[in-house]
Amino acid sequence: MDQETIARLVFDIFSKKSKIAGKFDSDSAYRRFLSRKRIAERDYHVRRGHSAAKYFYAAACLCLVLISSGITYWIMEKSASDLWHEKVPARQMVEVPDGSKARIVLPDSSIVWMNGGSRLCYGEDFCRETRQVLFSGEGYFDIRKNPENAFEIKSENTTVTVLGTKFNFRNYEDENEVLLALIEGRVNFSVSACPDAGNGRKSVGLSPDHVIRLDKTNLEYRINSMDTSYSDDWIDGGFYFHGETLGRIVSTLNHYFGTDIIIMEEKHRMKRFYGYYNAKDGVSGILEKLSANSFEYKDYGNGHITIK
Repeated sequence: MDQETIARLVFDIFSKKSKIAGKFDSDSAYRRFLSRKRIAERDYHVRRGHSAAKYFYAAACLCLVLISSGITYWIMEKSASDLWHEKVPARQMVEVPDGSKARIVLPDSSIVWMNGGSRLCYGEDFCRETRQVLFSGEGYFDIRKNPENAFEIKSENTTVTVLGTKFNFRNYEDENEVLLALIEGRVNFSVSACPDAGNGRKSVGLSPDHVIRLDKTNLEYRINSMDTSYSDDWIDGGFYFHGETLGRIVSTLNHYFGTDIIIMEEKHRMKRFYGYYNAKDGVSGILEKLSANSFEYKDYGNGHITIK
């Protein structure tokens, strides 16, 4: 199969897979690709044995550029609608894969640091009628104060309402616990679908240096007073575990590093650990410190690790 046929196939598959043929002109994109290809052939000498692969990667890169310049808008919009059952008409969505993190500036100038495996979306009326976002994963929120328009975070089973504050919020879909650590300001934490509340919800106010943990299985929560200044350390590559279970620590490492750590024996999952660990040590370095006289692990490479 020649190079141009490979490129044509890439663009055809992409345009069909995306299901947005009306919004993506594959012929125009393909012509632009060929133009860039001819320029590249003029300026560089490409070895025959690797040319097809290189043009394939060039086509893939061009697809990524197209995604980032507009197609992501549609795809993510539809994904958000499916994920949150159209509770909010999604117009913008940000998704951060495991192993990555991102700093997002919202239209009201609020800042959100998103950890790996997180999603955030908001409607077209954001800032005008409401400041509501849908969120799953882990994020550090630095919310711009606006007394006339409260900021709301809708997440699985919970709603967080603030005027202007700084806090770390964690609610991954694959975890059984919601955690909010308040650093500055004040928030209102509401639990949805609570069978003990007459209106189906119960709310609690939270002040700085307090942490609320919600058990998603029974929708019961507990509040603890502690130093919350460490709660955003993951932004700079630090992990402070204050009695965290190994199961939760493994989830933290998997989302942050994009690894696949599996606990083979359930007896290890509820063991608790304390201390500060640095991402610069890598997953193996952190597990080496955690495992001392506690458990064994085996690293198979490419992020695949088992704890036994």
